[in-house]
Amino acid sequence: MNLQQLKDMKPEDLLVFGEDLGIDNASVLRKQDLMFA
Repeated sequence: MNLQQLKDMKPEDLLVFGEDLGIDNASVLRKQDLMFA
């Protein structure tokens, strides 16, 4: 997945993606923080 694909994702979808990857506290991160976590 590239950066443009992450930018195009809705915040809700990005949150689910982050949680699936095991990012801790994904729900409290901003969209920009999730993209680079």
